[in-house]
Amino acid sequence: MTDGKLSSGNTAYSPANKNPAMRNTFKCVLVLGVIAVVCVLLLAVANKFLQVEIKLDRATSDMINSIAPTGASDAEAYDKGYIKMVDLSKGGYAISNIDDFNKKGSNRKVRALYTSAATDGKITYVVESEDKGNDAAIVMLVAYGDDGKISAVKVKSQMESYWDKLDEKKISKAFIGLSGTIRDAQIATDTGATHSVHGIVGAVNIANSFIEQLGVTGNVQRRA
Repeated sequence: MTDGKLSSGNTAYSPANKNPAMRNTFKCVLVLGVIAVVCVLLLAVANKFLQVEIKLDRATSDMINSIAPTGASDAEAYDKGYIKMVDLSKGGYAISNIDDFNKKGSNRKVRALYTSAATDGKITYVVESEDKGNDAAIVMLVAYGDDGKISAVKVKSQMESYWDKLDEKKISKAFIGLSGTIRDAQIATDTGATHSVHGIVGAVNIANSFIEQLGVTGNVQRRA
């Protein structure tokens, strides 16, 4: 050292230079922090842009027409708008946004609300809901009578490996006339597909809760 300066062969002192382990730890923490930030950003983008957008397509309309008959053919019911998806933000419903109703992070949720208008003027509400089955989501369509009780149900989609063990018609019939919270035992079947049954019941229960809070029981014609 000359004239108060470090010679060219020396390196300025710092704790990181003296302790390589500290320097490596700092780098690891920094890298992990960057990875965490990137992951959060990717999840945010995925939640915003990769969400399944529920639409009333022809296949869904045909299913609804089978459990809440309009009296028209499937093609006519769809093309002429006898079956519609309800915009909850309009019409003064007690629930104005499905996302506000659904519990965040839960597999059990309502996906959409539809009305099926029969040619004689009768309106039937149909809730599309889902819950987790044994292998994937089970999506149900649940139709309601004027008394708020289930008039019919239909499985819209499922990917259960045990599905062939279930008697879908028997299960669907067991729901008719029920409301409120339904227990798995009320829809019991002599199979090993208990998780699938639990998913079906869960999807119907969230639909029941939704229709009760919606405030349309006994007032279907005026609301629609």
